[in-house]
Amino acid sequence: MDALSKILTDIQLKHSEYLYLFGEGIWQTDSDQQAAVMSYIVLQGHCHLELSHPLKPNEPQLHSLHQGDIAVIPSGIKHRCYAHPSSTTAPFTQGFALNTHFDGHQQQPIVLGGSDTSSTVSLTSLLYKTAQNELQTQDDQSQRQILLAVRCHMDSEMAAPLLSALPSVIHLRSAMSNDAPEWLKIGLAFLALESQPRPGRDCLIDHLVNMMFIECLRDYIEQHKEQLSLLGALVHPQLSRALSAIHSHPEYAWSVAQLADQCCMSRSKFAEMFSQVVGEPPLSYLLQHRLRLAARLLRDSGLHIHQIAQQVGYNNETAFSQAFKKRYTMSPSAYRQEFLSKLSSQ
Repeated sequence: MDALSKILTDIQLKHSEYLYLFGEGIWQTDSDQQAAVMSYIVLQGHCHLELSHPLKPNEPQLHSLHQGDIAVIPSGIKHRCYAHPSSTTAPFTQGFALNTHFDGHQQQPIVLGGSDTSSTVSLTSLLYKTAQNELQTQDDQSQRQILLAVRCHMDSEMAAPLLSALPSVIHLRSAMSNDAPEWLKIGLAFLALESQPRPGRDCLIDHLVNMMFIECLRDYIEQHKEQLSLLGALVHPQLSRALSAIHSHPEYAWSVAQLADQCCMSRSKFAEMFSQVVGEPPLSYLLQHRLRLAARLLRDSGLHIHQIAQQVGYNNETAFSQAFKKRYTMSPSAYRQEFLSKLSSQ
């Protein structure tokens, strides 16, 4: 399996949900930080997307979204979406709490601002027209906005290396033009077909949303393949082999020389190039991946700690516990207990 496919498998994208927003006049939605990929597809009108980065809360990023645009927020950071005809500033201190209204695949729109529900149109019709590029272009001064909001949950701990290499938002401008990629047209057409209840719909929509996210990711990586980050390594003809080996067999006692052999490179050249492109030495990357995988097994499985240690490449439970505590500031058993306590209190 190639490196990107293995990383995406580790991330476990699942439980996709969508709803669509029908706004008119002045309105605003707020979304808190969440372990999910968030996407907005602008089917009609013009609005603004403001992102608040956890490390720079006083320096929000502002993006103007126009009809046909797609905005993908890979890390699900805190953000707000709004329309204000006379200003680019968010109209309210606190807007409509969007996170709490995702509930599967909703066909009834969430009406915002001064919208008249009697004038709404069907989601199926909108998606078909979007897929076929048949939507009538609206002037950016139009008072009406229709957006499809999609949320897909993920394992944010396993996704951390990939998310750190991606921007806060991937903004695809005019994605629904005549030059729109075929994968997007096909994806929206399928989504339109599945907007009505049918057997197996939930599973299929999960696959559709995964497909659309992966294609957005592919396009972004292709445009930034010279970037010194995990993204560059994923498409590097040699380094990607080492990443694939690490993610396919994290339990194996990889040495730098063995990983270099996977890439048909000398040990010294491989170690230097991996560190330069990825940003950390190969065995450091392997260690962090093992510990993230161990954390997931502690959360999601009932395996004994010594079994988890073996699955992530440790023959000695004590050595594993020491490495885990150094990374997560608590022992594996304490980490599991904390997670279970939080789970039971929800």
